[in-house]
Amino acid sequence: MKWSDKLAKELLRMKDVENKSYKEIAEVLNTTVSSVKHKYIRLHQSKNNDKHHHPIEKKEQINRVLSKDQQYRILETHAGNGNLTKLYLEFGEVVAHDIDQTKICRLEQIKNPNLKIMKCDSFKRIHHYIYEKQKFNVIDLDPYGYPSRFFPHIFQLIEEGYFFMTIPKIGVQQVNKIMIEHYRLFWGMDLSDKESYVQKIDAKMKDFALCYFRTLDLIDCVDLGRLYRLAYKVKKESAFNLFGYGGIRG
Repeated sequence: MKWSDKLAKELLRMKDVENKSYKEIAEVLNTTVSSVKHKYIRLHQSKNNDKHHHPIEKKEQINRVLSKDQQYRILETHAGNGNLTKLYLEFGEVVAHDIDQTKICRLEQIKNPNLKIMKCDSFKRIHHYIYEKQKFNVIDLDPYGYPSRFFPHIFQLIEEGYFFMTIPKIGVQQVNKIMIEHYRLFWGMDLSDKESYVQKIDAKMKDFALCYFRTLDLIDCVDLGRLYRLAYKVKKESAFNLFGYGGIRG
């Protein structure tokens, strides 16, 4: 089903005013419960609703991981409305991306000489950075949905520092069978892996990092209900340290 502005307004009215369940709304609009829930969350995210952005928990994690005694070069691939950008500016220079013009306008209200704002598709832009051999000390990858297409390439942008990633929980934010199949093919898991989800994501992430001779240490994990927020320490290693003379780790 294609969501028009009229249907979106009707969804908000039924949910926020009439307090109907997702199932009831799906029946009225002749669509699936997953589609209704997904659209409702997206609509509230566009309004910068804290319930769906979790800025407090994310800020607490950043403050736990980063040190204000250091100055970092920070890349926010999906800066959104700037909820975290202001905090990141306390830690150094920030390059903030977003593809939505409304969000770019909100970011531009943050007046700081250490902030560079770019309206772009972050996935395409990081390949420019790779070509230019740019490096960052901190990367925050917080797309809506699945960050899969950024791997393993994004590890070429960081040699030593910290990597934050937000990823949906399996079985919670599956919009359709395509997403479930994506989990099977890309991450190597299915719905039976809910209990070991973080461990399997962590193992896959370490494999991605290894493609560019990086090691990852998972130092913080926050459960945000529908999402997990993972914080990694990144370090570049020599092939010798990783694999030894024989070229095989072990």
